Amino acid sequence: MELIIIIAVAVLCWMSWQLWRAKQFTAFKGFLFSDIKPLVAANIEQQLVEQRSNIYPNNAIHIQAATEYWTKHASRILQYALAEELITEQQLKQQGRYRFCQHLFHIEANHMHVYQMSSEEPTNGKS
Repeated sequence: MELIIIIAVAVLCWMSWQLWRAKQFTAFKGFLFSDIKPLVAANIEQQLVEQRSNIYPNNAIHIQAATEYWTKHASRILQYALAEELITEQQLKQQGRYRFCQHLFHIEANHMHVYQMSSEEPTNGKS
C-alpha cells in the first residue's frame, strides 16, 4: 500500500513539473508574438521599402505578404529575429529562453523557412 502511495506522489510531482514547464514554454511563445513579432514586422517593412527598385517594386501587397509569411508561426518569427539580429543567442541564454528556442525549432520544424544557397550571380532580368 505504501509503495502505491509513493508511486502516486512521484507521478503527481512529475506531472506538476511538466505542467510548469509547459506554462513556461507557452509564456515564451506569447513573448514572441507580443514583443518580437512587432519588431519583425517593422524590420520587414523597412527593408522592403529600402530595397525598392524597378525589378523589385516591394509595394504594399509585397510587404503584407512578406510580413504575413514571417509572422504566421512562432518559429519563423524567432528564425527571422535571430537571422536579422533583432535578438541574439546570447540574450536568449541570459534570459533563460534558449532551451525554449531549441524546443520550438524542433516541434515547428515543418514551418521553418529553408534558406537556399545559390552560387549563381543575379541576372537583374537580363538573359
